[in-house]
Amino acid sequence: MLAVGRLRAFGIDPDDPRKLPKLRELERQSIGERAAARDRVAFQPQTPTRFQRRLTAADTPGYAVVSDGRELVVLSMTRERRAAIGRTVAVERDATGKLRIQVPTLDRGG
Repeated sequence: MLAVGRLRAFGIDPDDPRKLPKLRELERQSIGERAAARDRVAFQPQTPTRFQRRLTAADTPGYAVVSDGRELVVLSMTRERRAAIGRTVAVERDATGKLRIQVPTLDRGG
């Protein structure tokens, strides 16, 4: 666990019951900023309501990146997201506000 002084340096109260989610969010944003600088694109810290592009694994384990070549978003890695690496996905918020991905299917007509 991080020392009390380090938590405070990140602006997090050591007694805050939400300190771990806040640390994960700081990590996600740091990963996004590094990936955006490396790829020369804009990092979107607030994931848009709908964003569709290619999903890749981030350089940092536990995270995925969805980028359209102009901007990118960073998501925590899940089994569903790991299975979609290399594919075009749509990132959307469900009714509860949670981010979900969908792999669009091609309509081949009939």
